[in-house]
Amino acid sequence: MSDRMWNIIWLFFASTIIIGGFTLAYFGERGQLGIIMDNPWIKYSIILFGLIGVFFIVYSEVRKRVEVESVKTVLVTILIIIIVFAFFALTRL
Repeated sequence: MSDRMWNIIWLFFASTIIIGGFTLAYFGERGQLGIIMDNPWIKYSIILFGLIGVFFIVYSEVRKRVEVESVKTVLVTILIIIIVFAFFALTRL
């Protein structure tokens, strides 16, 4: 895919994650997240969408830096995400 298409994918996932995060924070503050927290399908779908979005965002940046698409870039992307999540888990952020 072209760089423009990767930028569109990056922009789509970044904007939906940011807007979704603000929406969840807004309704969570008012205690109106019952339908999302009670239904595991909705909750895990949102989590999966966020993880896929983070993967595409990081992968598009790794792809720009490396300039070669291969299995190595996918593995580097997964490794970066694992390291960041491990840091957050260890520091409990």
